[in-house]
Amino acid sequence: MARRRGTTSVVVTFSGPLFDGYIYLVVKRILAVAVKTVTDMAETELRVQMHAKFKHPTGYFESKMLEMPVTSLQRIIDDPVIYGAWLEGTSRRNRSTRFKGYKIWRKTRQKMRKLATPVAQAIFDARISEMN
Repeated sequence: MARRRGTTSVVVTFSGPLFDGYIYLVVKRILAVAVKTVTDMAETELRVQMHAKFKHPTGYFESKMLEMPVTSLQRIIDDPVIYGAWLEGTSRRNRSTRFKGYKIWRKTRQKMRKLATPVAQAIFDARISEMN
């Protein structure tokens, strides 16, 4: 391509850890630690709630909690327990009985929404030195 008179070309080259992919890998590692930490906190909170709320626990429901990876996130589920929705209070059956559910999943989700950002921030602050 021929240059026209009076034009200027500028070539900008980016280099360093921010542009070579190193920082991306460090941040990805820190994010994985943060996600795992919050997931472990949520699982612990669920177990605490179960022990506090269940009157006659058999251990079966608690034993069926699974951590499921979802892309870069984690998800805790109670699969394949068929009565999980009833225990939570989201089943149609709860509408016709006195038992309205324990709501441990909802309460745990609300608690984790409040705690996730501060916990992740603390992990990032502690590991930010890896980027230097």
